[in-house]
Amino acid sequence: MDQENSPGGTSPNDPPAASNVSTQQVPMRKMWLRLAVLLGGGFLLVIIGLPTIVATTGLHRSILDRVSQGRELSVTAESATLAWFGPVTLRKTDVKRDDESWQFSAETFSTDKTLFQFLLSPAEIGTVNLDRPTVILKPISRGSEGDGTETPGNGTVYPELRTVIRDGTVEVRGPRGLEPVISVDGISFVGRTEVTNETSLLIVEPVKLFDRRELTPELCDQGLQLIAPFLSDAAMVTGRLTVELDTFQIPIGTVTHDERVELTKISGRMMLHQVETGLKNPLLAEIASVLATVSGGRFATVRASEETEVRFQVEDGRVHHEGLTLLIPELAGDLTIRTSGWVDLEENIDVQILVNVSGLASSRIEVLSSLMQAPLEIRMTGTLKHPRISLPGGRNMLDQLTGRLGGLTGIGTPSNGEPNLSGAISDLVGGLVGDEKGKNDVPKTARGIFDLIDAFRDDKKSKE
Repeated sequence: MDQENSPGGTSPNDPPAASNVSTQQVPMRKMWLRLAVLLGGGFLLVIIGLPTIVATTGLHRSILDRVSQGRELSVTAESATLAWFGPVTLRKTDVKRDDESWQFSAETFSTDKTLFQFLLSPAEIGTVNLDRPTVILKPISRGSEGDGTETPGNGTVYPELRTVIRDGTVEVRGPRGLEPVISVDGISFVGRTEVTNETSLLIVEPVKLFDRRELTPELCDQGLQLIAPFLSDAAMVTGRLTVELDTFQIPIGTVTHDERVELTKISGRMMLHQVETGLKNPLLAEIASVLATVSGGRFATVRASEETEVRFQVEDGRVHHEGLTLLIPELAGDLTIRTSGWVDLEENIDVQILVNVSGLASSRIEVLSSLMQAPLEIRMTGTLKHPRISLPGGRNMLDQLTGRLGGLTGIGTPSNGEPNLSGAISDLVGGLVGDEKGKNDVPKTARGIFDLIDAFRDDKKSKE
């Protein structure tokens, strides 16, 4: 019998032994395991480095476009720093609303939330930090009669967040042109967004914007002229000021003109410290002309009262103020000028002025002293650069003086023919000089003043 057919022999057709199969499967398993580890590690590295990849390849621009889509916004950033467990930071960022009602640019835009936290709760923004931003606001224009009927867009509502602004600049653009009417730099404040009746609002927490900041002519024309009109066009100004903001609320969503006016609430106070200015300001020049006529004196500067606290608030696109008190010690120690009224963003004005002129008249001249006891009321309209002076209620200054004098003396306005300037002066001088004993002739003085007033009226009509 052959050995091949023996029971202990191995046939060529028999399958491999089990040990050989096991030996061949071990390398295969190791290879797949290594491949899985490599793929898993690579995937993990991609996940970990994905924020960096997005930030460095410019993919962040696509993400910003997706974020701003449907919000009536355009958002751009020059570069970004993203990390799963680090704050989101954008550099050279510009955010602009489509209707240009507001926009801002910031050197650095960062959040206190990490990218991982945003993925867990994307609706919660948290706190946003803006370093050295420029915030531009579109003014509330009074507009036309049809403004209140305009239909808002899609009612965009922005997420609620808290904003911390450091060393920022705020500009308010004029209704015409790109030059800012208000431009205030170097301010820091905290704001937040809220949603009320499906309208997004920006609310700034009470803050002291300026703390005894030194006044300059440039600063006076960058918004302060709306609160203190006499600071406009100040070629010479000294002193410091403090400005505190008590209320600031403006809509940042899509609203009609009437809704914008209703929802805008801005108020605060301004304190002036040892502030003194010259007479280049047209309002002060007009007041100086009036006081020179009344007193015969001249002065070169006006000083703000140290007790002055000017309250201001914005209503219907106009900045209203009250409590501004000025002093003119060169004429009289107790002479005060108190103003109240409004200035709009186009520098139209309507300001009421009360001038206490009691210290201008000599106490020896009883009639004139009594005439000066009541404050002189002046109204200024027109613009800051071209004011028009008048009296409240359509009266004129000569009517006011005539009425006071008639009330003090009991003498009605004389009507003895055409006004005679030389005769009026003669009567006035004679009344002031008095009789032989030096006693003033009150009726004669009054008649001389009446005739002077009539003469001035007649002269004014002839010039017209």
